[in-house]
Amino acid sequence: MEDIDLEVLLADLNAVELPEGEERTFRNENNEDQTIYYGFDIQMENGTLATIVHEGGDFVSKWFFMVVW
Repeated sequence: MEDIDLEVLLADLNAVELPEGEERTFRNENNEDQTIYYGFDIQMENGTLATIVHEGGDFVSKWFFMVVW
């Protein structure tokens, strides 16, 4: 699997890093609560907020997922 460069993925999206200490909880596909502690927020013009979460804390990773709030 090829590495994902987050700088390329997030380019032109006006992404904002999730504030330190903030956490968000969502219900995953197995109907289980999952809490995220890091990621990048992207807000659409209509106000819809999404958070991109990636493996690890650097800018190169193997996978990511997006949560739409």
